[in-house]
Amino acid sequence: MSRLTQGQGTDVEVVRQWFDNAIPAALSAAPASFRFGFCFVITVQGVGVWTVDLRSPAPGCRPGNEAGADIEVDTTADVMERTLREPAAALEHYYRGVLRIKGDFRAALRIPQVLLQVARADADESRSASEAPGLESIIAPYSVASFMAAHWPDVPLVVHGPPERFRWLAAILKVRSTEELLATWTGQVTVYPKTSADEFDAPIVSVNQARTLWDAGFALVFGGVDDHAPGLAAVLGRLQSDLGLPRFAHGRCGAYATPPGAGAGSHFDDNVNFVIQLTGEKTWTLAANTHVRRPTCRFVIGGPRPAEELVRELDGELPGTMPEPNEAITLRSGSMLFVPRGYWHATRALAPALSLNFTFDQPCWATVAADAVRRRLLAKAEWRELAMDLDSPNREFAGRAWETMERLLRRLPEEVGVIGATEVLAAARARTSPASRRAKPTPPLDWVNVLIG
Repeated sequence: MSRLTQGQGTDVEVVRQWFDNAIPAALSAAPASFRFGFCFVITVQGVGVWTVDLRSPAPGCRPGNEAGADIEVDTTADVMERTLREPAAALEHYYRGVLRIKGDFRAALRIPQVLLQVARADADESRSASEAPGLESIIAPYSVASFMAAHWPDVPLVVHGPPERFRWLAAILKVRSTEELLATWTGQVTVYPKTSADEFDAPIVSVNQARTLWDAGFALVFGGVDDHAPGLAAVLGRLQSDLGLPRFAHGRCGAYATPPGAGAGSHFDDNVNFVIQLTGEKTWTLAANTHVRRPTCRFVIGGPRPAEELVRELDGELPGTMPEPNEAITLRSGSMLFVPRGYWHATRALAPALSLNFTFDQPCWATVAADAVRRRLLAKAEWRELAMDLDSPNREFAGRAWETMERLLRRLPEEVGVIGATEVLAAARARTSPASRRAKPTPPLDWVNVLIG
């Protein structure tokens, strides 16, 4: 059953679910399928106004009435709900005068087709996710109920078992070793320098360079494995649902190939990881984080200075070595490790090791609320004015900038007003849309010679 037909609630809730969630998600997932060549604004009385742009290369659905639309649609929540449930009835609603349309009527006749495509896309995604292996397949024989009660989201869990319990994963990946992964990989690869053993200064190389570096004893990271093995996307969706994470949370899969003696230095992440050891052996050293709770930035011991955002979150001074007490856990083929957000960890391979991580960002309330505030402020021309001279050495210029900011801040409560949960979630979805992610370019340098030589 589609998410759009489960527990829909009132007409208002159904309409908001469509225009704030379902339509943006469908357009983002398959933009080429929704380039209809027109743009329409729909006003649902007492609910909201949305602009659905099907003209641009990246179709979108956004709150508000944007200029230049080809069609204007005006109706009530109950009529819109019936139209969404049965798009073919849209013409009947128009002739009855309860669905009012202005503008390009021929283009408007295609709106029901758009709604049908959205419904099918949502149903396909829900069906795919519901049929995919979920949390139970990852943590078995540990139960989902026990995991959610005793471990999620803050307490680690390790489960050892035979490799055969991940047959479903082997069928999706279709590779059994690092060498096979290198032979079939079509993207770029991140290589961990031996000096830092971390991603903060890790170059991205071609797959041919990665083969040379692997043979030379360097650890490799294959990002976006879910893009190369489509079945993993459905698993990510199912896990996201099982864990209760919002749909706009960013889930991804990465494969880590680690030669003996190599690994990652001591650090903590601002995301959670479910690690499945596919081959080899790797020791993980874990320690609870008493220095910062629920961090929104990662930190590496011996790496760059902590981000200013992280400094404001600290409960105590950051350590210079792996904190004590800590615990060493050795993962073997068939093992699974859950690493919570913010938990200190370091790794070291004992034998050539290949693992797969299911990683999920952890959006917090402050982030999603700030996104909605920013969207409201950007609708005002004054707030879009260039913030110049804030740091000017000229006192006169800096003073004018200070006065401008003080004036704007005094009006901040009035400008922002009352923000509802629907608007916050819509802003968060727009910020974390998969379409906004871009791959890093391959560096022009010959990193093989730099790293080895």
